[in-house]
Amino acid sequence: MGSALGNLDTVRFSKVCSSCRDSLPVAYFRQRGRAKLCAWCEYDSPRLRAERRWVDIRRRNREHPDTLAISKEDFVSWYASQPDQCSYCGLTRTEKKTLRVLNRSGRCYVSWDIDRLQPGARGGKYEQGNLALACWCCNYWKSDRYTPDQARVEGQARRRVWDAQLALINRRRPSRRGPA
Repeated sequence: MGSALGNLDTVRFSKVCSSCRDSLPVAYFRQRGRAKLCAWCEYDSPRLRAERRWVDIRRRNREHPDTLAISKEDFVSWYASQPDQCSYCGLTRTEKKTLRVLNRSGRCYVSWDIDRLQPGARGGKYEQGNLALACWCCNYWKSDRYTPDQARVEGQARRRVWDAQLALINRRRPSRRGPA
């Protein structure tokens, strides 16, 4: 299997997840590779992913607590009720795992980025009605320069690239069927 950002199958340091049995680079395992579950299996629950994202948002907004206008309970229930896909390009969680896209720090990203439809630079807060789930690529591209509608148009173009990558990966992937 290839990757959207390079061929990760040639990485020498890989492990096998004890749950999904996929052979993945060590970067896909938390705790510097000592974990037995890959990040995808470890964070399989939407509620757990939501709670982790809440902690990240709280940590990032320590200096600006007024931008956080939603309670933890409301945020977790909102996150868990959202479809498990990017609001802009439509990439699903299983497709993210297949593509093995890494963020700019070289880590796999399991949970969705929380995009503020009206960015913080323009006074947008973390509140219901102003939040959307986005993959790292779409959220990074949108930043505070583009509107959600412009991001959806760009996301459709990005989706065509993802689909082409998925087709290549699926064509190269050996069949898991037994002997005929």
